[in-house]
Amino acid sequence: MKKIFTLITLLSFSFVSYSQVSPNVKIFTNYHYDATDDNSDSRSFELKRAYFGAKTKLSDDISAEVTFDVGNNTGGTAYTAFLKKAYMKWQVNDDFKLSMGMQSTTQFNLLEKNWGFRYIMKSAQDQYKFGSSADLGLVAVYSLGSNISIDASFMNGEGYKNVQDADGYMKSSVGVTFSPVDNLTLRGYSDREGATGPNSSTMSIGMHYKTGCLGFGYEKSDKDNYNNVAGDNRSVSSFYGSCSMENDFTLLARRDNLEGDINTNSQMTLIGIQKTLTKGLKAALNYQHVDSDDDSDDSEFVYLNLEIKF
Repeated sequence: MKKIFTLITLLSFSFVSYSQVSPNVKIFTNYHYDATDDNSDSRSFELKRAYFGAKTKLSDDISAEVTFDVGNNTGGTAYTAFLKKAYMKWQVNDDFKLSMGMQSTTQFNLLEKNWGFRYIMKSAQDQYKFGSSADLGLVAVYSLGSNISIDASFMNGEGYKNVQDADGYMKSSVGVTFSPVDNLTLRGYSDREGATGPNSSTMSIGMHYKTGCLGFGYEKSDKDNYNNVAGDNRSVSSFYGSCSMENDFTLLARRDNLEGDINTNSQMTLIGIQKTLTKGLKAALNYQHVDSDDDSDDSEFVYLNLEIKF
């Protein structure tokens, strides 16, 4: 672990020494109390993630980015660094851009961006593992005007924490983002994984609307043959909203409903309040409750989350 942080530190100093490179760091940490009946005495501080990255412009139309994702492993006591982003983006013209390498996927970018509280909880498709937030491959985005764009990707499909497996199956996707009126964004997305059956596929629709201090959205996603297992079909719907108030306070709420043919159905409710303490520092006090068909999977938590960026 010490070697990993030494490497990241050396890279950071190298980035700073090169004038066109902009380094950045993001940290997610929290204190939480487990109020579930069987775990009433469980409480702890937790460091969820630390991102170390940098961006640079290689020319007027070509840029590059690298990001390390450091998170706790399954043991919960040590941390592992993954290369989450390492890609080149080419702005071919005003309407068309192309990127290649390890990069963010397009699967849940609308909800991830507009939910806006990633340090508290991942967006629904990411939270329930309907896809990976980053993967190795090629992404193309074409704008048909100021209010509509089409994106397509061809990727390994295993995510940024795994290399391509021996079967060589790939993941292809297409998405459309449309803003018919000001402050309203609609999105449709579809993907397919695997070369021979059973193929795993995802379809989702989403919307987000913002007016004044209020923003809210909805996403519905269906995944067939989860992890290429025949008959394991899952569906998740997510409602979310936030309201900005005076003195840099924001109220937030979210409701997820997970259903499946094999897995246990569950509902997640999150309510909280966020305070922007200063530039680059946010804190959120929130309550999270999961209610499942199997009572043994129920949980109830109170969190104090921090997001630190510099």
